[in-house]
Amino acid sequence: LPPEYRGIVQKLVVVDAEGRVVYVAKHSKDLKRVLRAVLDGTWDVEAHRREVLADREREADRETILAEENWDGALERHANDSAVLMQIAFAIAFNYGGEISNDDPATALRMADLAIELDDAQDPFGHHIRAKCLHRLGDLDGAIRSQRRAVEIRNQSDVTPHYKAYYEGQLAAYTDEATATER
Repeated sequence: LPPEYRGIVQKLVVVDAEGRVVYVAKHSKDLKRVLRAVLDGTWDVEAHRREVLADREREADRETILAEENWDGALERHANDSAVLMQIAFAIAFNYGGEISNDDPATALRMADLAIELDDAQDPFGHHIRAKCLHRLGDLDGAIRSQRRAVEIRNQSDVTPHYKAYYEGQLAAYTDEATATER
């Protein structure tokens, strides 16, 4: 692999007719578009490489932000980057392993809301994160509404069964909790 692609967890690599790596990705959501462009000769390999390098820089910055737990700095530096905001909000909201000590779901909610706004409210991941934040803040009705929206958007897209089941399972868990609370 060319140097700019090394160190990336690749699930998908596209090689052109000349044997050059022209696309590397962690998922296949853009595969049809990429293959069409590669086959018709309109794929911009250099633009993709620049995008990969920029993603790598954002990932490194995200790791620094998470290590420093500087949430206000993250909001300032990435106010227009929904992907970074969602990744940081996810890390705060879910805090798998408890590695984040400044575990602030209200800040994670602000990040998720901004990311949702930047994505025109069409990214189910943002709504899923928002639901988790609302749940942690004690707003179960809000969590159900947000998770329901995540499920609706996810069901409208080309989705793997795993994510569909996961989002629906989380909605069921919130709904079951609300039902149990009402009793």
